[in-house]
Amino acid sequence: MGGTDRKWIRHFTFSYFRLGKSLTGIPVEDGIKAGLFLCSVETGAWIDLLQEDLIAAINKPLSEKLQILRTTYNTFDTGQIFPLPKEIAQDIDMTDFAASHLHQPDVFIRIRPGKKEIVFSALNKKEIAFYEADENCLAFEPDTKLDEALSVGKDVIIQDLSSQKVSDLFRHIAPKNIWDCCAGSGGKSILAKDIFPGAQLYVSDSRENILHNLSKRFREAGIEDYQLLIADLAKEKLQLAEKFDLVICDVPCSGSGTWGRSPENLVYFTEKKLDHYIALQKKIIENAIPQVNDNGYFLYITCSVYAKENDGAINFILQNFPFKVVEKKLLKGYEHRADTMFAALLQKI
Repeated sequence: MGGTDRKWIRHFTFSYFRLGKSLTGIPVEDGIKAGLFLCSVETGAWIDLLQEDLIAAINKPLSEKLQILRTTYNTFDTGQIFPLPKEIAQDIDMTDFAASHLHQPDVFIRIRPGKKEIVFSALNKKEIAFYEADENCLAFEPDTKLDEALSVGKDVIIQDLSSQKVSDLFRHIAPKNIWDCCAGSGGKSILAKDIFPGAQLYVSDSRENILHNLSKRFREAGIEDYQLLIADLAKEKLQLAEKFDLVICDVPCSGSGTWGRSPENLVYFTEKKLDHYIALQKKIIENAIPQVNDNGYFLYITCSVYAKENDGAINFILQNFPFKVVEKKLLKGYEHRADTMFAALLQKI
């Protein structure tokens, strides 16, 4: 298949999954058509697959398209787009949050220190459209080919808006050493190092291949002064010689705040999976939090909208360890075509 065919097949599939379980009791083919109607902002040769009234309304605002679909299918229920709605944090506007899954989120970059002039010049030269989402944060339409204009990994980091805004909590602290204990690909570590360049950095993860990719990413970012550790904190405490002023704990989670990018989870995620992540998070907390220095800080992060993964975890910490909450926030990315995340900074007392 050619690139155009692959593009549309991907769009067909994602549009179907974006409906979650909001439209039951109809053939899959009709579900695909309903998804195409709601999720399409441009059309292709497939447009003739839709019935005439849907074709006529294809460019209407989403709110009107939702009403049309309710008229066409009386079983359509937007309240069933997102799974386990009763588990979602109360601060979430369920109407807006559910509707946000009917389009693909934007792509965001973080401009690294001292690189703003270079980045703006390169984007303007290539005539790439963007908007400024925040200080040092630019947003682009999905599928924008940034590699053709920018030194991704060196001058800019591809990082979601909400992930970048976690750094707002850094204003409370000035750590001399940092441990990113669930480092993954290292995005939070690079962010922390850009803000605290003099801090000693430790990074760990349970997956050796992930740490290999992290090392490559650090080289591109010009970060050389760090220590790398393989550690599975879901199974054991890491016995380190020193404790840390800041432990960053971006735990494995449901990822429910990012399902606009992976909408198959709207269909397949279960309560059993949620329970698995909650138990995993508690174990990681138990094994990581003892490494916090006296008066040091523990930064707990998820990309989840489920209350038990967020405030539930903070309550677990407060009940079992000598910490207080300095600041916590639910970063409502769905209001900005971004991911939704939770972050809480706690201090040892």
